[in-house]
Amino acid sequence: MYHMDQAGAFKPIHERPVALLLPPEGASNECTHNRTDQPDKPCNCDYDGDARIEPVHNRKALVNGDDQLMAIVSDQYVTVTNEEIFSSVSDALDNSDIDTDGMITETRFAKNGARTLVHLRFPAHEISIRDGQDKSQLEIVCRNSYDGHWPFVMKGGALRIACFNEAFAGNWMAQYHNVHNRQIS
Repeated sequence: MYHMDQAGAFKPIHERPVALLLPPEGASNECTHNRTDQPDKPCNCDYDGDARIEPVHNRKALVNGDDQLMAIVSDQYVTVTNEEIFSSVSDALDNSDIDTDGMITETRFAKNGARTLVHLRFPAHEISIRDGQDKSQLEIVCRNSYDGHWPFVMKGGALRIACFNEAFAGNWMAQYHNVHNRQIS
């Protein structure tokens, strides 16, 4: 599985099991080391190597290609990658009447790659507004997240501004939303 990096390449996404590190059976949850230097700070005690590792059922971790945690999700969550989604968007554009000459693509990421926004601007589809004093172009904004913050969302219209926080100025003419399942791609 992959997510796009800043250069537009794809990086792997891995699903990992989730586990808790617990004190040995019968031991106190509190550290027995004397922490006189910083008594209010936990020492992240390793319990002298006797710690228990307990699996967390019904959960999985999603980590990026740099092994940075992106999300802990239900084991029922279907990981639909940016590669799958944006390849489908690209195919749809190729099969549409949208003139992609001069298309401008901006890709942004947040939360270690857990959230992606792709903003497409089509200069060949420009209109004049306000008696020709201003212009607006057809734009498509696609969002995807691996951390459950967003479903896959694709919106198109004549926009003035589209921000990562979902704020925009302009008019959406079409939109599509879908939760993460295999029907997206």
